[in-house]
Amino acid sequence: MKYMKHYFYLLITFAVFFEMSANSSAQWIPTNGANHKQILSLAANGTNIFVGVDGGIFRSTDEGLTWMNADSGLTGNTLVSALALNGVNLFAASYYNGGVFISTDSGTNWRVINTGLTNLRAHALAISETTLFVGTEGGVFGSTDNGTIWSAMNNGLTNAAFVRAIVAEDTNVFVGVDSNVFRSTNNGVSWTQVDSGLKVSLVNTLLLNGTTLFAGTDKGVFRSTDNGNTWIQAGKGFLDSIVFTLAMNGINLFAGTNLGVFRSIDGGQSWAQINDGLSGTDIVVLTTNAENLYAGNDYHGVWEFPLNKLTVISNPVRSLSHIILSPNPSNGEGVISYHLDERSNVRIKVYNRLGDVIEILVDAVEQSGNQSNPFDLSKHPSGIYFISLQTEKTFGVQSLSLMK
Repeated sequence: MKYMKHYFYLLITFAVFFEMSANSSAQWIPTNGANHKQILSLAANGTNIFVGVDGGIFRSTDEGLTWMNADSGLTGNTLVSALALNGVNLFAASYYNGGVFISTDSGTNWRVINTGLTNLRAHALAISETTLFVGTEGGVFGSTDNGTIWSAMNNGLTNAAFVRAIVAEDTNVFVGVDSNVFRSTNNGVSWTQVDSGLKVSLVNTLLLNGTTLFAGTDKGVFRSTDNGNTWIQAGKGFLDSIVFTLAMNGINLFAGTNLGVFRSIDGGQSWAQINDGLSGTDIVVLTTNAENLYAGNDYHGVWEFPLNKLTVISNPVRSLSHIILSPNPSNGEGVISYHLDERSNVRIKVYNRLGDVIEILVDAVEQSGNQSNPFDLSKHPSGIYFISLQTEKTFGVQSLSLMK
């Protein structure tokens, strides 16, 4: 990774105004689902809500009022990294060498469907008209019979080590592999790299809406309107945040980030935070049904927001890019330096490539002026990490290359 010698402030103020009901003040509501669990996936089908966690699946049949275990038949040390619905079929991907499971009775019973799946570290799922796709640490696999038989589909995937995002529509399929995006126009038979302008370290999620493709990355949201050939950063407001998940409902585009939830109604041109009432801001997964937006708030449970009460006026937010990590690359030990315009509550967190918080370096009040804090990541393996800094009014993220 290129070592940056010069930094400067990127201060962006945005004010996005939405129509507001005079009588309502909407905020997030906790559902008591999967509290104190590492949440990784969500799916909604009418009043049925499913949440995948490290250890299994929970189901609510009343839009989040009550929850029950729904993981009979899920074998092994199950970390449910993805869920996908296709009619009566519910699919679950397991990252801890579990592969893929199917349920035909709304999650009451599961059975494994791994024939031909040679890599069982499954991370992402997508469904086209004819094919079920799974992204693994060994590339893409596809099945045309609901997972009975899988076939590898990696022709043209030059970096097929870890496919963390898949989206499919008709015969067009897109995958996120590390910092790259690949496109298939023949339902996964062959792939072409399509990421001009996508200057990021990690593509966490993809969302396809008609002819527009969105990518959630470690540098905010990027948008492509030409089938992935070229990309631009989508709008202002949280350019330096880590975007873990994207969801769409009507004209509403939602982004789950390390700073909470953002909403756009103009295709990502501008964004507003909708965090009122939310406890914890690491939103790792989002989904919607006809009534609500649901958020998987890592270790803080599942939360819901009524879609008919989206009455947000954003507060000004400044994007802080003047964060210096020294040295970078690092052998584990170093210093993070930054400037505070005013006395602030400062929280500095370290994320791994999966989006998990692995360290909280600072959680304290600091005075205005130049600040620096040491970090020691020597107990963690070599790789790319992300260090975020958040105050009441500013935020920023920098990537760190750990080399031992």
